[in-house]
Amino acid sequence: PRSTLFPYTTLFRSMEILTKYLYSDEEFCKCNDSTDLVLELKPGDEVSVVEETSRGYLVKYKGTSGWYWGELI
Repeated sequence: PRSTLFPYTTLFRSMEILTKYLYSDEEFCKCNDSTDLVLELKPGDEVSVVEETSRGYLVKYKGTSGWYWGELI
């Protein structure tokens, strides 16, 4: 199953966040946890896939979460 990305803008910057990480109180839309880090992976690097989206993968590599837009084998 794929997750949906939502354009999320704060006062300082804009980034896409998985919709399941968003929640709101009576006043604001908030984000539980997210990253906009794009990982530079090399062939043979082993990652754990956290989420698959239509644009790419949220992965964990050596303890760091980030996005990877390429093909995973």
